[in-house]
Amino acid sequence: MKHISLYILALLLTFAASAQTAGKKAVGFTLTAKIDGLDAPQIMLTYGGFHNSRIDTAKVVDGSFSFKGSVEEPVPAMVFTSDFKVRFDLYVDNGKIEVKGRANEPDKLTITGPAATKEFVAFNKMIMDNRGRVNDLFAKSNAARQQGDTLAAAKLETEMNRLYQHEFELRKTYIKEHPASYISAHELYAFSNVKNVKEAVVLFDALHEKIQSSSQGVALAERLNLLGRVQIGEPAITFVQQDVDGKDVSLDTYKGKWVLVEFWASWCTPCRAENPNLLNAYQQYKDKGFVILGVSLDHVRDAWIKAIQKDGMPWAQVSDLKGWKNVVAEMYGIKAIPANFLVNPEGKIVALDLRGPLLQEKLAALL
Repeated sequence: MKHISLYILALLLTFAASAQTAGKKAVGFTLTAKIDGLDAPQIMLTYGGFHNSRIDTAKVVDGSFSFKGSVEEPVPAMVFTSDFKVRFDLYVDNGKIEVKGRANEPDKLTITGPAATKEFVAFNKMIMDNRGRVNDLFAKSNAARQQGDTLAAAKLETEMNRLYQHEFELRKTYIKEHPASYISAHELYAFSNVKNVKEAVVLFDALHEKIQSSSQGVALAERLNLLGRVQIGEPAITFVQQDVDGKDVSLDTYKGKWVLVEFWASWCTPCRAENPNLLNAYQQYKDKGFVILGVSLDHVRDAWIKAIQKDGMPWAQVSDLKGWKNVVAEMYGIKAIPANFLVNPEGKIVALDLRGPLLQEKLAALL
């Protein structure tokens, strides 16, 4: 992986310099919305690149609100209420953006605006349609398990995991077919992980120079450089974070054991579906030196603790309750969950993203 790190470093030096002059004169954007049934007193808009995002607040009157600002390039954004009962993603670019719909049907909102805004609407629908099928399978799997039909539940979970992986294929295909799109840079950032960093570098190299030198492109190059350092055979990055009781837990204390560092969250459907498999593996191999250390990307303490109790996870759990900004998750380049790293007794990473039968097979081979 060293050659990839050096390659990405060269990209960073090249494109960071060009990004200084890549900005265009911002003429500004206006975002106006009318959402029936929205009874929150105020609503927030967060938008910007990976390293320079900002949050604006607007007053809601009879379901209507508006924002004004400016951007130097199209950027991802999210509109949300403080309780997240209403939230939706979009892309912001300079120009007029309009949102209409109902608060209880966020997936059916009509969003119009500049080219990047329209492009993201079409892209997001494709992703959310697939996500909807995953959620439907999760509900059916839960129902099957409650009825004691573990075989049916397992089949549903297998199909759910297939659709979850299909989402990554959808993103990758989009990136290949839209090399001059800012959305492609953002999605490559989300797509790239420790297992596909070499492929991600190839996809990055195929992006248009304008996209590579954008602020999102530079941030993407930084991420690929980080991922090149978190690979099989490399020492696991040590960390300390607090558990549910507020006590410090260090990865170093598990030296001498096989540790599965599992990144998850209470709100993550695929993560929750994977927990029964983790529990089975834990019970089968805990007496042979196998432990699990959960790292939660939750931001609500009660939801985190309730999920641990409901899913019956007896292993150590840590979190700083910063959501996607979790310090450990950032150290490991985590941008999608579930994700995990299997660390050997010497503290080196020996496997990545072991889910379903792959975890059982790997542990059987090692232990």
